[in-house]
Amino acid sequence: MLKNFFMSFLGSMAAIWLSVMILFVLTIVFVAGLIGSSLKSVKIADHSILHIQLDGVISEHRTPQDIPDLILNGQSDATTFEDILRSLEYAATDGRIDGVYIDCTGSTLGYASRAELREALARFKKGTDKWILAYGDEFSQGDYYVASAADTVYLNPMGTLDIHGLSSSVPYFKDALDKLDVNIQVFKVGTYKSAVEPFLLNSMSEPARMQTQLFLDSIWAGISEGIGMSRKIPTADVCALADSLTMSRSAQWCLNHKLIDKIAYRRQAEDVLCALTETEDPKDLELVSPAEYMSDYATATLATADDTHIAVVFADGDITENGDKGIVASSLVPEILSLAKDDKIVGMVLRVNSGGGSAFASEQIWDAVRHFKAQNKPVYVSMGDYAASGGYYISCGADRIYAMPQTLTGSIGIFGIVPSIEGTLDKHLGIHFSSVSTSPDAIDISVIKDMTPRQKAEMQRAIQRGYETFVGRVAEGRHISKDSVNTIAQGRVWDGNTALRIGLVDRIGSLHNAIADLARQIGIAPTAYATYPAMEISPLQQLLSAGIAGKDAIPEALKAKAAWAAIPPAEADKALRMLGQIVNMSPIQARMESITLQ
Repeated sequence: MLKNFFMSFLGSMAAIWLSVMILFVLTIVFVAGLIGSSLKSVKIADHSILHIQLDGVISEHRTPQDIPDLILNGQSDATTFEDILRSLEYAATDGRIDGVYIDCTGSTLGYASRAELREALARFKKGTDKWILAYGDEFSQGDYYVASAADTVYLNPMGTLDIHGLSSSVPYFKDALDKLDVNIQVFKVGTYKSAVEPFLLNSMSEPARMQTQLFLDSIWAGISEGIGMSRKIPTADVCALADSLTMSRSAQWCLNHKLIDKIAYRRQAEDVLCALTETEDPKDLELVSPAEYMSDYATATLATADDTHIAVVFADGDITENGDKGIVASSLVPEILSLAKDDKIVGMVLRVNSGGGSAFASEQIWDAVRHFKAQNKPVYVSMGDYAASGGYYISCGADRIYAMPQTLTGSIGIFGIVPSIEGTLDKHLGIHFSSVSTSPDAIDISVIKDMTPRQKAEMQRAIQRGYETFVGRVAEGRHISKDSVNTIAQGRVWDGNTALRIGLVDRIGSLHNAIADLARQIGIAPTAYATYPAMEISPLQQLLSAGIAGKDAIPEALKAKAAWAAIPPAEADKALRMLGQIVNMSPIQARMESITLQ
């Protein structure tokens, strides 16, 4: 009887185990097929249209995607900014591509990236009879800045077009933190190092307000001039329109003021595309995304690891020592050192889009760039929307630095933040700590206890030492004295045009300019480059690794979302999120304040 029970039990367990394994294998096959189908090469037909969708977040460079994120969002084939720039470059001479269709639905690209895109569109049109058509159900100011470079701009009859100038808003948390009895212990060097201000003040300091006003005015001057030139409207008129609340105006008003060329529904714009490509039905339009175009073009044309080429290395996001997001020193440093040893790589363009992060990690990347140069290989830097603080740290040793007029850079300074919730635990939760130690400062710096006076003094000394090292790196890289650097440092943020004037960058130019100029210096074709970090993980490998390392990713994400959703005020939510970030980040930071141009 007992024997039969065990036999039945073991048989059931074996059946369950076998079913689970079969289900697992089928899941692998299904998702791998899904991924494979989304990444497969696309055949480009004659009379194709390069379809650029300005929608949502557009990443700088393609990176491996988490499988849970892939399953939930299905974005493995999302177009990157790199795809857009490269596809425009190659499609200009590709007889299969008749023109470009810019579909504006609201993207988060920064203004420096948008300016680069406008330049790429201008190069696409130069010397060809190809056309660019832009359509929007509604135009945000940023999307319109790009769309205004098109030959023809279409707006939906019920659509809106927004031109309002620029602003930058910063939340301040001092009162909220005081109510929670959170003690933010701050250490910094630099009059303008305002990244710590949200924790210490309730409003913007005068130095921060002054620098923000200056770079906003400079960037807006370039944007308004660009729109004016594209639309053949005086710059002064564009600035006047910014004071006219254009988003409340009708499509006819926009047409009367020469902001658009046609009023049309989407279907009518698609009819125009049909006429331009000799296509009978809109559903038969050959719309090719930049990602699809590059998957076809790259199979036979682009540089490979076997060719002599320039390495274009993307460094995008927060600078950290370890992790899997942003600019991770533990990954990027070995990558650069490996490229330095590769005889096929004759130079590097470091593409930096970062407001900084860990000062320690920034120093390690700076050293790797120096080592690359020591192999008699030139290094150019192309700055994106931001290359400030740690972003400038990793850039300053380059042979040549390029920035767009709208780039925010500089912010040469160091700070440290150590939050203490001792008061919160004591006064609000009734939690108290007692300690025994062999010396007064034997207890580690921790969020649960205020720092001692001696610890604070030593932290400030470390911050000062870090600042002097940072200034020294800039002085060495830019070939100027430390005193000269100090006059333009102090944590101050500069726009690209001003950075050129004071010597922080060498040229106003795009990634395209940096690659072309470096190729010219070396004596190779401007198309002889490959991008890094390279995508080397296959979809199946990602899937298998996700099954081991990422098995808890989805439930943990849902738990976190639910927990934060329970916090009622939005301000408290943001404050606590930021507090959580500073608790987990390196104590000494070379980081610019959070600046969003709206």
